[in-house]
Amino acid sequence: MDIPAKVTIPICIEQGSVYHYYLETKNTDGTTYKGNRFFVVLNANPKNASVLILVTFTKQIIHQQEYVKRVKEDPETLVLVSPSDFPRLSVNSVVNCNNIYEKTLEDLIAEIEHSGKIFFEKLPKTIVNALVTGVLKSKQISSDHKKMLV
Repeated sequence: MDIPAKVTIPICIEQGSVYHYYLETKNTDGTTYKGNRFFVVLNANPKNASVLILVTFTKQIIHQQEYVKRVKEDPETLVLVSPSDFPRLSVNSVVNCNNIYEKTLEDLIAEIEHSGKIFFEKLPKTIVNALVTGVLKSKQISSDHKKMLV
């Protein structure tokens, strides 16, 4: 029996929850990205949050390393994640914690209901902690957003 996202997500969402949905956005370099992505919830208490703070994986490890070096961000704002950490990944990937995505709970539910997926396996706590640390160290993330993670 499939339980609808509007029931499952509000009950099961927690820090480290992973969702997969279509994203269309402009990158910091001006290029456009369109495609399906995994998103990780970083809020310490997402069930009561007015906005969810999400990060996403990319296979572009070298590009992200060059970006962090160019903008003089802390190297810990990049978190490497391997398929052994999250088996849904097909290759080694990285999360650039200088880029966060905001969604309301209602918007996340709509994304999942439209064409997304909920994953019930969570990222390992060590990876989630590294992601939170990365966002907290970023000079590009507002203190209001950072407060939602601790």
